[in-house]
Amino acid sequence: MPRINYRYQEWMAAIGPVPAHSADQPTETTLQIESAVRNALENLPPHEKEFIERYYFQGESYSQIAPAVKRDLYRMHNLHRKSIKRLRKLLCGHL
Repeated sequence: MPRINYRYQEWMAAIGPVPAHSADQPTETTLQIESAVRNALENLPPHEKEFIERYYFQGESYSQIAPAVKRDLYRMHNLHRKSIKRLRKLLCGHL
């Protein structure tokens, strides 16, 4: 599993509540949540999955991601919002 950057906490806050844990000793609940999130990511449309991975896991900016997902820069906020909304629906009942 790739190392998650500083946006991880921001991302998890955007999709729902997460139990507190130590980064050194992830709890079983944390591992279950991360597994559910990874499974949900696999069910996103390709451009949304790529956006989430680049923005939250790789720490890229909207301007860096826009060409990769073939979207105009001014549409990135909408893509962000829609991606998080879809993840929330996919994770309903897991968090």
